[in-house]
Amino acid sequence: LGEEALAVLEDIHPDLIVLDVIMPEMNGIEVCKRIRDNPRWNAIPIIFLTAKGRPDDMLSGYDAGANDYLVKPFDVLDLPERITKLLK
Repeated sequence: LGEEALAVLEDIHPDLIVLDVIMPEMNGIEVCKRIRDNPRWNAIPIIFLTAKGRPDDMLSGYDAGANDYLVKPFDVLDLPERITKLLK
């Protein structure tokens, strides 16, 4: 799934990316790092939405370049607010 996500970025330029840390083959942390390493994509805001909520998990997400990090289960009203904030 990670490689597929990166391949999609070759064709489109989304306004925002939502990733899960837990993904087959390449985890979301690695996908985030690869997005940040590419000058064409590195300004796209990234939010992690994941069940991995330990402090070291969150730190790994932010260190990889995430703009925000939400832990499941999450408040459904919180996600739109965070997306709006990042898109301004």
